[in-house]
Order: sequence, then C-alpha cells, then structure tokens
Amino acid sequence: MTRVILYPTNDTDRLAFLRTALAVAQQDQSLGRPRLHMETMTSLASQLQAFDTARQDVIQAKAAYGQARIAADSANRALQAKVRQVWSTVNWRVRWQGVSSQVRTFYGLPQDGPTPFPTSRAGWLAVAEQILAGDPQAVEAGFESAMDAGAFQPVLDQAQTALDALAGAKQDLRLAQKQLATLRRSVDRLTRRIAQDLRYALRDEAASLQREIMRTYGIRFERNPGEAEDDTLILDASGSSRDMTTGPLLT
Repeated sequence: MTRVILYPTNDTDRLAFLRTALAVAQQDQSLGRPRLHMETMTSLASQLQAFDTARQDVIQAKAAYGQARIAADSANRALQAKVRQVWSTVNWRVRWQGVSSQVRTFYGLPQDGPTPFPTSRAGWLAVAEQILAGDPQAVEAGFESAMDAGAFQPVLDQAQTALDALAGAKQDLRLAQKQLATLRRSVDRLTRRIAQDLRYALRDEAASLQREIMRTYGIRFERNPGEAEDDTLILDASGSSRDMTTGPLLT
C-alpha cells in the first residue's frame, strides 16, 4: 500500500519534530551511523533554536498586545465618561437654561439633532481634543465653561498614551508573526530535506526498517485506504496537497 509522509502542519508539531529529529540525529552520529548530511544537521540545530525563539516571541507579543488592549479600553472608557459628562452639561444648559444651541459646536456637537457617538478609540480622542480646545473658545464667545480642564487633560493624556502603546504592541506582534512565518517556511523546507536525507541513507534497508527508523526521527506516515499494496513512498509536498512523484522503495 502506498504511504504518504504526514508533515507537521502546526507550530507545536513543527517544534516537536525538530527536537525529536535533532536528538535522534545526534545519537545516531555519536554511534557512528550518521544519517543526515552535515549541512542538514547544522541547519537543524540552528533552525530549532531560531524557530523556538520566534514562537516564544509571538506568544509574548500576543500577551503584550492583549494587555495593551485592555489598558487602552480602560483608558478609553474613562475618557468617554469625561466626554459624556461635558456633553451632558452642555445639552442640559441648552435645553433647560435657554443657552443658545450654538454653544454645542464648541464641544463637537451638532446644533440640532442627536449626539453622534464615536465608534473607535481614535474617534473618542478626537472628540476629547475638540472639547479641550473648544471650551476656552466657548468662554471667549461668552458662554460658561462646561468642564474642568485640570481633571480632563490627564484622562485625555492617559487615553492617548494607552492608544500609542496599543499601536506599538500591535506592530511588535505583526513583526513577530512575520518572522515566525518566514521561519515556518524554512522549517518546512528543512523537514523535507531531512526526509530526503533519510531516504538516501536508508535506501539499501528493508522497507519496514526504513519506516521504523524514520519514525524515530519524528516522521509520520499515512496509509491511504483502497490503494494497492506496494512499497512506494509518496511525499506530501505541502502538508495538505500531495506531490504524487514516487521516490525510492519506501512504504
């Protein structure tokens, strides 16, 4: 029956394969039966370390991004509360004190119609900045101040700082993910090279022994139901689609 090599399709399995392959390759080498080319061995050791580091970097970057998002949301909620407080004061004065609706424009509000609430953190920051700048303008125009700038400014600054930190954490995560993606492709190529080295090194061995030894390196095989019984090994070239080019007599 035709056999297919099942290459790792997720990072956990990739890392486990590299660790297993390196440990067994080093053991075989110490016993005087090297089965991988020296270039492959060198790449295996270096890529294992690089891939493990990149994977940890992504995990840490995700955690940092999650924390930054929580902090940004918290700061934004505090800012929203301040903004809504100012808007409430302005709207109350217009409705119940007979203040001209023109005052609403100084605080980012339309003179008529419902209050347009922002749908993003950046939108709330923009409104808060408008309020901070518009309040003294309203006072100059003869209206009473509707806010405590001394209490408003720190909340605005905190929201801006938190949003900047979130953007930085997001960029760090993207860079870490990009680096891992690059190494992932390299590891996949190396995994196939290891299989090829083993195929060559074991070419004179019985098919069953070839499979047994390759499994010790972490290589997994799939038996396809309904296929004729033979000794052909078919390599899965992408992890999902299969390259049906036959190799040496392995199963």
